[in-house]
Amino acid sequence: MALERRLLVPAAALLLAFAAVAATPTPAAAAGISIDLGDEDISLDDEDVLVKAEDGSRARISPEGDLAIRGRRVAVTATDRRALRHYNETVHGIVDRGIELGVQGAGLAFRALGEVAAALATGQPERAERRVERRGEAIKESARELCREIQALVLIQESISTRVPAFRPYAVLEEDAAEDCEDDVDD
Repeated sequence: MALERRLLVPAAALLLAFAAVAATPTPAAAAGISIDLGDEDISLDDEDVLVKAEDGSRARISPEGDLAIRGRRVAVTATDRRALRHYNETVHGIVDRGIELGVQGAGLAFRALGEVAAALATGQPERAERRVERRGEAIKESARELCREIQALVLIQESISTRVPAFRPYAVLEEDAAEDCEDDVDD
């Protein structure tokens, strides 16, 4: 009975890892990925970033820093174009990190399965638990890095919306998005 209780923690970690994998898109789905930070809507259309405003209209930001709102190109300065290019790159970086986290979560899930099997065979569930927890902490640190990338995106968004008034309705990330992300990682 004691062995069964000790195996519950690795089994719970396994379930969490499977949930993380299920919630994270695969690289093949990357072109249609969305970043869900509440009511906001930021998605990718190939290399372009699409941002949906509260009224449902969309802004499109190309990798070159071109901005189109409701299908019409918006004139921007060279400085604004660099900021828009950085916004596009940062969103793509967040997507890449999310995919990476999904792969890490899948690896943890398979590792946990092996550890549970080893714990059953050897009667050493504490060892399995420690090893799975160590890997889980590494994944949590990667998730915290993702939160820092979200904070950078918030700051870029604020800069663009200050300099390009037409972009203001598309500044959909709230200032506390990164803090909410950190809270989710720590829960």
